[in-house]
Amino acid sequence: MSTITENDLRDLKDLINSRFDELEKNQNEMKQRLGVVETQLTDLRINVGKIESTLQAQQPLVQKIPDLAEKEENERTGSKSL
Repeated sequence: MSTITENDLRDLKDLINSRFDELEKNQNEMKQRLGVVETQLTDLRINVGKIESTLQAQQPLVQKIPDLAEKEENERTGSKSL
């Protein structure tokens, strides 16, 4: 082989290796970011669970609102429901 061809092959090999290094670095960054996203997703699920629990605890109170409003209306107008 000629010197130019050997140098070209070496340059090509170096270029390929540097691209693989970049790909590996990017893959590691993506894995790290995915880990952060998974942690955030877990935190969101926990928060949604807390919100659902709070809403379920308040549901009986919310269901009383129409009855209380009717009772207040009856007291204000002086009529009584049967």
